Amino acid sequence: KFLRCVLLPLFLLVPCPLLVAVLAFATNSDATSPSIDGLASYVSENGVGGLIKDSFDYVGIFGTAEAWKLLGYFNLAALVLYYVPGPTKEGPRTATGHVPKYVDNGVAHCVLSSLLFVGGAYLGFYDAGILYDVFPGTIGALNAFGLVFCVFLYVKGLYAPSTADNGSSGGGFIFDYYWGTELYPRVFDIDIKKFVNCRFAMTYWQLAGLSFAYKSYTLHGRWDPGLVLAALSQYLYLVKFFAWEIGYMRSIDIIVDRAGFEIQWGCLVWVPAVYTLHTRFLVQHPSGLSLPVAAAIFAVGLAGVYLNYVADVQRQEFREKDGKMLIWGRKPQYVTAKWGGKGAAARTSLL
Repeated sequence: KFLRCVLLPLFLLVPCPLLVAVLAFATNSDATSPSIDGLASYVSENGVGGLIKDSFDYVGIFGTAEAWKLLGYFNLAALVLYYVPGPTKEGPRTATGHVPKYVDNGVAHCVLSSLLFVGGAYLGFYDAGILYDVFPGTIGALNAFGLVFCVFLYVKGLYAPSTADNGSSGGGFIFDYYWGTELYPRVFDIDIKKFVNCRFAMTYWQLAGLSFAYKSYTLHGRWDPGLVLAALSQYLYLVKFFAWEIGYMRSIDIIVDRAGFEIQWGCLVWVPAVYTLHTRFLVQHPSGLSLPVAAAIFAVGLAGVYLNYVADVQRQEFREKDGKMLIWGRKPQYVTAKWGGKGAAARTSLL
């Protein structure tokens, strides 16, 4: 229990908030070469403590005013788009009998958020490369907010839960902070998982590639095929994600993982810091790929996106039809999982 509930959570709780600052420092600043060798040389000269101190000096313990302003506008727009109308869909019934409900407006959000970002840059409200320019302070701000926000979620889950699917896991404070104390928290009737995971994290990741590609163009005076097509492949992958958003809200990430550090800090901070790493690196260090080579890599990426989409759709359709369908002309093979609870017995089919 000590290993599972204390040591293993601490293995993520302690280094991850430090690592995101180091990655921002390594890929955005001119102080160190953005490579393992570069970081090793920096540590040999300044020590691990020096690297961590300089990284947090770079991103800011609490971020920067510009980053907080950007994040305020970003999330205000996401909040407005949260209420775009759409059909209501349901998630799986929980062990306590709760059935989460979601407005299926992911595609509308994807289109409108992209138009707002590109349109704002076109009208001169900000430079299209702003997500790169403000990135270090953004990570500092998100890191500080995310750690405190998880404390709020911990307390809310124990004392003001939105559903009966809450309470301590019995593993102690460290594990409860890491894992969460509530399955479906809502604040002012806003689903926290949907807003943080989809409306912020995935949207930031989607738009960051576009912003980084534009920043590269302004720095080097030409478009980098490797960066542009990498950004485009990620953008299309996330178009797929928003088209499948209700399927995501029915996935293990949502129906099993509680809202704690692991998933909420992960989406708030880890996704912007790590999922954008390669496109961020390419801003100052162009790929050097020719258009044909970059296009070949892009084609492989699109094939991966397509296969991922087909698998997700098959899984979603299989559950909606309760297995009464054919896949490639054959009846699907699956396992039926059942569990009890305070309410009616729940079950799901695993394809």
